[in-house]
Amino acid sequence: MSMASASISTSCVSESGMSIYDLYFDLENKTGEIKYRFMDQEIYYKVHITSNKNNILSGVALFNRSNTGETKGTPFEFQYDQEEKLFSELNLNAICK
Repeated sequence: MSMASASISTSCVSESGMSIYDLYFDLENKTGEIKYRFMDQEIYYKVHITSNKNNILSGVALFNRSNTGETKGTPFEFQYDQEEKLFSELNLNAICK
């Protein structure tokens, strides 16, 4: 995905295969959404992009809503390496398509 792209949309799976992240980033508005699936959970996070340098996108994700009953979620910082197609948050890495 080139730096000139206005948005990024991809799906990422953790190394364990237990966590799935569907990413959508609007690079022009520095916003987006992450749909996080783990076991029977399906949680949506609003994204605020704080940096997009050297093909590394950084930001913070805040709980938005859930399809599975959760009413809150812990905000988290993340990075998405556009060249390596690697999504990471805390100590978890996910390979993206």
